[in-house]
Amino acid sequence: MDNLRKMLEANARYAETAHGSFPTSTPARQLVVITCMDCRLNPYEVLGLAAGEAHVLRNAGGIVTGDTLRSLVVSHGLLGTKEAVVVMHTDCGMGKYSERQVRRKLGIGRVRRPLRFGCFSSVDEALAESVAKVRNCSLLPPDFRVHGLIFDVSDGRLRPVDQRERPARQRSWRRRLTGGWPRDRGSSDTHPEA
Repeated sequence: MDNLRKMLEANARYAETAHGSFPTSTPARQLVVITCMDCRLNPYEVLGLAAGEAHVLRNAGGIVTGDTLRSLVVSHGLLGTKEAVVVMHTDCGMGKYSERQVRRKLGIGRVRRPLRFGCFSSVDEALAESVAKVRNCSLLPPDFRVHGLIFDVSDGRLRPVDQRERPARQRSWRRRLTGGWPRDRGSSDTHPEA
């Protein structure tokens, strides 16, 4: 209860002194940040963002999953974002374990096999895969921009990862109007993939 009490006290101070009203829920910079939940990475400070400038989506590893894509599509389609940046980082816990090791540590056997935790052995490769998932999402238009960055937790610097532009997608992004969430063949999670 101590954390809850501290948070409610801090919120009371915030509401009295710092809260400003935002005219819209659309991010001012039309940007979505996809990043890790690691507490060493504050996306607002690292990227020079203020409240109201970007949507921030966080998960373990900062990887693009079906649920990340769902939120990204809503952010673009309903709230007008036009660009995303995927920020992963050095010394990430998801890069230290295999799927099997995580299952063992959590006491999860083969019963729930479809659930994947998103472990990886190379942050550069995992970032490239996540950027590719956004680029290839059929529910986003071909001109939706996406970038990949790696945050170095030891010195606080960002390193752009070379993500060569791929040729325009062969399928029409308008397909989104005709039905549902196509499933990502490379994923075994139960969230809709695009």
